[in-house]
Amino acid sequence: MCDNPIPATAALVLSDTKELMLVKRAMDPGKGEWGLPGGFMEIDELPEECILRELREETGIIGEVERLLAVVHEDSPFYGPLVIVGYRVISKEGALVAGDDATEVRYFPLDGLPRVAFAAHCKLIDAMQKLKP
Repeated sequence: MCDNPIPATAALVLSDTKELMLVKRAMDPGKGEWGLPGGFMEIDELPEECILRELREETGIIGEVERLLAVVHEDSPFYGPLVIVGYRVISKEGALVAGDDATEVRYFPLDGLPRVAFAAHCKLIDAMQKLKP
């Protein structure tokens, strides 16, 4: 565990039919569970760069940051304190395919989401749903 929170990002990507993209995690914590695409920032990487890199690595999708949605804190028993920066990202191109750290990727209707592995991801999904269309 560290004294300072670890920075991470999460992408909220909606399909044309307003379904939310989720990935099935290939690694712990939450192995086999669904979550938002995302991950830890690298040294000298901006949060916006991190989320687009993670999205491409985990889903095969090249995206564009539309807006910052929210920043949430989570105490992870696995990593310690985390600060997760959530972005609404638009899918620009690419084929949807599970990649790095994911075993499956797909879109779900917002009213039919599976159980999401992390409370922070649930908070980000709630923040997105509260936005005016």
